[in-house]
Amino acid sequence: MTIVKNHSAAEDVMQDTFVRLYGAAGRFRAGGMGKAWIMRIARNLALNAVTRGDYPSEEPTAERASNDSTEDSAISSVMLERAMQKLGDEERQIVTLHALSGMKLHEIAAALELPLGTVKWKHSRALSVLRKELEGEA
Repeated sequence: MTIVKNHSAAEDVMQDTFVRLYGAAGRFRAGGMGKAWIMRIARNLALNAVTRGDYPSEEPTAERASNDSTEDSAISSVMLERAMQKLGDEERQIVTLHALSGMKLHEIAAALELPLGTVKWKHSRALSVLRKELEGEA
C-alpha cells in the first residue's frame, strides 16, 4: 500500500502479482533472489496502477485502524501511518520492505534497483524521521 496509497488498489496489485508469478514461474532462474524478483514484479504493477490513475489516494483514517483489537494499538497504528506519510515514496518502501517483509537491505537494493549504499542511507534517514515524528506525538 506504500506505493498505491489505496487499500483496494493494494489488494488488486497483490492478486495481479500472484497471477504474474504463476505465469512466469518457469522463467525464474534457479539460484536467483526470489524475494527480490517477487518484489520487483509487485513494485512494477503498483507503479503501473499509479501511472494509470486507477485508484484515488486514501488518507490515513482512524476507521481503518479501529479494526485493531485494542484502542491503544489503533492509536499507535494511526500515529505510525501519519509518521510514514512524512517519508518519501522510496524511503517508505524501504522501511516497509525491511520491517514488515523482513527483507535484508541488500535484497531491497536489488528489488528497487538502487545501490546498497543509497538504500542504507535512506533507511537510516527514514528511521530518524520516524523517531522524531513519533516522539513529537508522544
